Amino acid sequence: MVERVGFIGLGDMGEPMARNLCGGNFEVVVYDLRSEVVSEVASAGAHGASSCREVGERSEVVGLCVIDDAATEAVAGEVLEGAAPGSVLAIHGTVSPAAVQRIAAKAAAQDCEVVDAQVTGGRGRASQRQLRYMVGGSDAAVERCRPVFATSAEEITHCGPLGMGSIAKLCNNLVQFQAWQ
Repeated sequence: MVERVGFIGLGDMGEPMARNLCGGNFEVVVYDLRSEVVSEVASAGAHGASSCREVGERSEVVGLCVIDDAATEAVAGEVLEGAAPGSVLAIHGTVSPAAVQRIAAKAAAQDCEVVDAQVTGGRGRASQRQLRYMVGGSDAAVERCRPVFATSAEEITHCGPLGMGSIAKLCNNLVQFQAWQ
């Protein structure tokens, strides 16, 4: 069972997701470039970290909710510098399946795993613990992360192998954008 969870990227979606981890079954460590938001989430019960590497050192599962492929790859690389073998990185930001595969290759070299655990629902639904997760990855890694995701989830769908969470999220976005026209 996972006991130590890290979360990086405390923006519009990440901040409520990280807060939802607090006060339950996990020791939570968080990091963001903005120290004031780290302090705010720490007031909910998390421990602030001084770097992405430190989050990796102190966590079994690390959620990454940063803006794009480049930022996600950079942050994942820093987390992996400190991550112990057996750790899992859960990518929550909307990134390409190719970025997920590149991060997974680097993680595998350190005996770590990656799941692409894309989310939809917005800040309000995140705060209400009603996000929908579209997850790609190995059965074992997804099941290991499921209790972590459940802190913010209304629904968790395992979409298949690594990369399928990203594909499902991109399809979801395409349908939403089409509906707006």
